[in-house]
Amino acid sequence: MYTEFEKQRILDQTEKLGRKPGALRQWFCEYEKNKDLPPKPSLRKRITDGRTGLQLKNIIKDNPAMSIRRVVVPSKSTIHRFELQNSLSHSKR
Repeated sequence: MYTEFEKQRILDQTEKLGRKPGALRQWFCEYEKNKDLPPKPSLRKRITDGRTGLQLKNIIKDNPAMSIRRVVVPSKSTIHRFELQNSLSHSKR
C-alpha cells in the first residue's frame, strides 16, 4: 500500500507534528486521491468589487440629500458604462 519513502515520510511527520502514526496514515488515505487534482475554481458572485462600492459610498457621502432611488446601481453588463457616465475611474491591477 505505501512505499518505503511514504512510510518514512509519515514517521517523520509524526515526530514534527506530535501526532500518532495512525492518525497521519488515516489522513494520507483520505486525501491521497485528491492531492493531484487542480485547485477548485472560485467563482465571484458579486456584481461590483470593493473599489466600486467605495466610490458609490463616496457619491452618497458627497450628496447626503440624494435618495437611494436616485443612485443608479449598476448591473454586471453596465458597470463600465456606469463608471464612464459618473466619471469614475476603474483601474485594473
